[in-house]
Amino acid sequence: MLGQKEYSVPSRFPSSNRKFKLKTLSQFEESQFNRNQELEHQLKMVSKQNEKLSSLNQYLQSTLNKRNEVIFEERQLYKTKSIISPQKSNSTSKRQSQQFHSRKSSMPYFTQTSRMQYVGEEFFRLNQVLEINISDEEAISYFENDPNIKFVRQLDEDTFVQIAEEQNIKKLLQIHDHILKLQNFLKEMFEAILKFKKIIKASYQMNQQAQLNDAINCIVDQTQQLMNCERATCYIVDETKGEIWSRVAQGLSSIIRMPIDTGVAGFVAFRKESVNIPNAYADDRFNRESDIINHFKTQSILAAPIIGDNNQCLGVLQCLNKNQGVFTNEDSAYLKYICNFSKTVLNHSLNQNQVESTQNKLRHVIKYFLDVISIEDPWKIISITEKVLKKIMNCEEARLIIKLSDSICFIKNGVQSQIPNFLGIFQKVINTQCNESTLNNNSNPFFDPTLDIDTQMPVICIPINSNSAFQVQNMKGVHKKQSQQSHSAFVSGLELEMLEYVRSILLIKIK
Repeated sequence: MLGQKEYSVPSRFPSSNRKFKLKTLSQFEESQFNRNQELEHQLKMVSKQNEKLSSLNQYLQSTLNKRNEVIFEERQLYKTKSIISPQKSNSTSKRQSQQFHSRKSSMPYFTQTSRMQYVGEEFFRLNQVLEINISDEEAISYFENDPNIKFVRQLDEDTFVQIAEEQNIKKLLQIHDHILKLQNFLKEMFEAILKFKKIIKASYQMNQQAQLNDAINCIVDQTQQLMNCERATCYIVDETKGEIWSRVAQGLSSIIRMPIDTGVAGFVAFRKESVNIPNAYADDRFNRESDIINHFKTQSILAAPIIGDNNQCLGVLQCLNKNQGVFTNEDSAYLKYICNFSKTVLNHSLNQNQVESTQNKLRHVIKYFLDVISIEDPWKIISITEKVLKKIMNCEEARLIIKLSDSICFIKNGVQSQIPNFLGIFQKVINTQCNESTLNNNSNPFFDPTLDIDTQMPVICIPINSNSAFQVQNMKGVHKKQSQQSHSAFVSGLELEMLEYVRSILLIKIK
């Protein structure tokens, strides 16, 4: 408006102050973000500690239950009347009872702590005798040196009558304690006899299975019942492929495969020792992905190796989630006995499976001979030969080369190809007329990708004559290495014999 003065309104904060406040705010947000990350890390650590405490609490709870049973028996003992002779009067009985209770508080033997320590020190450990590798002499020594057995042996009839007549309450309670411990020991021994009776009965059923699938199925069913767990799995060790696998798992129908260095079962197979894990998620060896895939919650694990006669690990027996509590040392001993019985079953089934595999390989060789003997086309001979080589060696790559006129004929990636001269490993074996076996075909100094099989897997190359040879992947050379510094790899005698049969047929066919 006219006549009015215009005033410039100054900014509340100068420009420099606004920049300073924005910078301070960004630093505050960055510090808060770092603080949040630190808190998240602490929460993860606390979560892991909670899992470990949960497993420890579960174990302590089972121990506390046993302790409460002993305390209950002791309280019942304190409530009973003092042992007196029938000739004594009621007043004498009351007076002696009062004297006993007045002295009881001053005797360290009668306090709950000392009584529990006394029980724990002399308790007979059944798992020591159940250990499968223990000798008979050691087991007898454990039994004869048990304090309860020694005490009862020394307590003859005259000594017992004398203690009863003297009404020595302390000695009578000591006798009672030893009798209770012997009663618990006899109860455990009786339960062990029943358990072994079931194991022997189960072994009879296992030994009736000749086929590998039926044997694994029977082992799994019997283990699940004997160990009283939710699931049981029998893994077979395949050293050829470096993995453990199982066709049968309690509650599952699909085939389970995993590397031999993965999970608890892989650890047991590699170390050849049993493990007892009360809390699976607190153990770094447990593979949590298996629970996600199988829609299962693993809580406790007990696993033991199945060791063959030559100290070779044939498989792994794994039990998951005991139905009541956690797996004990006695359970671990029982599982070792089951593994010992399973060893014979698996050995027999694997040998039967090997016989059937040999028969199948021989069928392939005979059929190959009948097919190739009437074929004159070299390209068909190459194609049929490569197929039978793959079946014999159970692999994905095989290559046969034949020299026709002035060119080398071979099939690569399904395409018929020709080159003028021999190259690579093929050239070496044809010149030397000796077999060549490598752990890594690509690392062989004579390797040439034009003609040789391009792979980092073990390969065996066998010459037929001066005009032909073949290469095939050797899967069994992966983990059975003859020497770490050598390029050579292990070749199974059976596979090598079959390859020699093929070579002999080709030697007749290819001039």
